[in-house]
Amino acid sequence: MSEDSPGIVVHPSLKLEDVREQFGGNEPQGRGRGTAAPRGYNAELLANAMLGEHPRFEKWSPGPWVDNYVTSQSGVSCYVEVKTAINQYPSQTPGRFRIWGPHHHRLLASADVYEDTSRLHLYLFVVYTLDSGIEREIGKVVVPAIHVDDHIDTWSLTDHVTMGEQLTYTISWRALLGALGVSLAEFTTMDTIDLTTGSDSLQAARKHTDA
Repeated sequence: MSEDSPGIVVHPSLKLEDVREQFGGNEPQGRGRGTAAPRGYNAELLANAMLGEHPRFEKWSPGPWVDNYVTSQSGVSCYVEVKTAINQYPSQTPGRFRIWGPHHHRLLASADVYEDTSRLHLYLFVVYTLDSGIEREIGKVVVPAIHVDDHIDTWSLTDHVTMGEQLTYTISWRALLGALGVSLAEFTTMDTIDLTTGSDSLQAARKHTDA
């Protein structure tokens, strides 16, 4: 995929609430279903609908290190790790994304193996707010995993109910946007910011928000 090619997102206008409204809410299935939040599971379904040729809310994963595997409209295979964060905690601080080291490093290792343009290894970050207990999407961004890795500086140990003690990296969603060069206005105005083609989609977002 060249710098001048269109982004990987096929259906950017789909939102987190579209999954809930279609299915009436989803209970997580498969590995980790006992601890997964429905909104996180819905975001994984959203990834498939956004990137796939047909806007279907479904998911399939080749292993526990990645949330979804999608074949895009252009035939590009996408390995997608999905992260959600609430807009603001009760403490008035911004919500945070947590990246698990084993999953992140496995995603990067797979990217090293497939150094070609027919496979992409991506993160989908989704920020939501709660309205009467129902999540409403604020914004989302799709970014190559290697670009996320560029901004990870310090890992910490965190205990997980099923994985045990593992390395993690946490970052507020506002700090992540800053690291990626995305403004709050861009993030909340555009349906989806797609950073898989360098700055192309971000420039389009800036033209939209400046209009």
